[in-house]
Amino acid sequence: MMAFPAVPAPKRALAWLLWLLLFAGAGFVDLWLWRTPPGPAWVQRFLLVVLLWGLWGWLGYRIWLLHSLRYRLDRDALRITTAISTLLIPLPDIDAIHMPPSQMAERRRWWHWPSVWLAPEHQPLIMASQPPTACIEINTARQGVVLISPAQPRALIQAIRARQQLGPARRLEPQRQVAPWRQHWLWQQRLPQLEIGLAALALLGISLYLIWRFPGLPADLALHFNSAGIPDRFAPRGAIFILPLILALIWLTNTVLGLWIYQRQRLAALMLWAGALAWQGLGWVVLQNLLP
Repeated sequence: MMAFPAVPAPKRALAWLLWLLLFAGAGFVDLWLWRTPPGPAWVQRFLLVVLLWGLWGWLGYRIWLLHSLRYRLDRDALRITTAISTLLIPLPDIDAIHMPPSQMAERRRWWHWPSVWLAPEHQPLIMASQPPTACIEINTARQGVVLISPAQPRALIQAIRARQQLGPARRLEPQRQVAPWRQHWLWQQRLPQLEIGLAALALLGISLYLIWRFPGLPADLALHFNSAGIPDRFAPRGAIFILPLILALIWLTNTVLGLWIYQRQRLAALMLWAGALAWQGLGWVVLQNLLP
């Protein structure tokens, strides 16, 4: 199998610089957050930290995809690979190759940067990393038009034509193959994702709400009431944080157990995750009753 690297993506240095700046900014806000007492300011800075780390991860993911782009050629197919998938194009399906391409390609929207170039009105999406003038256009019988941008375009074209002249050794079907790490069942099942994610968001919301209200709480909180509704147990206001800790432990336990048994007992796993979500709702009710 022959491997052909892609032409380096435009503004690659800018993407790396922005990634490093986001890393530094998120680290700085982390230190700022560490020195902030509980209250509205802490919540606001926490949300800023989440935003910065999220952008940092998103940008790093896209840079990783661009750097993982490769074109691999064997006897029977051209494989366009990234870290998450492989597009397989059987060589007998290739009708024509043009360089430069005969059609125009367009840039994805700014919020997709840094990303690949795409050809409009064609499927599958194009896996290239340069403007259209640097691309090779491949016309296929069953996959439409594909634009690629190898660093050695003429060498790749010659290799494709040489293998086409040899004839196919085996018949392959065009397909998009997902990387092994993307084949885990959790990536495919929406209901487990929804239950686990909603419970986590509910836990986060309860915690942030409590931190937001914390400065306005009295020094001692009533934690228990007798039958007449009179408080008979008090504790320092910091003890209220035991509630989100208990809810976090329940969420973690149910989530791990559900992931462990899902392949064998799907209904039981779904009930565990639904139970974790129900506990978050119960925790919210308890919190509303405890806070003045």
